[in-house]
Amino acid sequence: MTLNRSSSPLTPLLPSEPTNNQKTVVVKKIVYMLELVNNERRKFGKPALRLNAGLNSAAQAHSNYQSSIHKMTHDNPKGGLFDRMKPFVTGARGAAENVAFNQRSVDEVMKAWITSPGHHDNIVGDYNSVGFGQSNLYWTQEFAAL
Repeated sequence: MTLNRSSSPLTPLLPSEPTNNQKTVVVKKIVYMLELVNNERRKFGKPALRLNAGLNSAAQAHSNYQSSIHKMTHDNPKGGLFDRMKPFVTGARGAAENVAFNQRSVDEVMKAWITSPGHHDNIVGDYNSVGFGQSNLYWTQEFAAL
């Protein structure tokens, strides 16, 4: 698979000079997380979410921030969720965010979110778009109604 770094929704998750193997790993993680999210939504009669490049960028930026301060948080000096999303997406009518720390795989982090009522509510919420980020062991999901 060839990725165009300028337009790919995966760009924020890749190092500045990614190897083909790194690209493949990131693609697999994102596709797998999207599959797990949409499988959970399907159980509740919700439509599948679309992966959104801007939401991926916002989620990755927040995971990077959490990693840089060594703390899992929804807070950020750039503002609340909508403020942090503004540089990456416009027209969001609703949004939610899941953050996690210390899970070592997509399966682990998804299990943690699905078994947490508030996080689960976000996964099955009234959204149509999603983005994912991970930096070290800091994970972020951004949901939006666009």
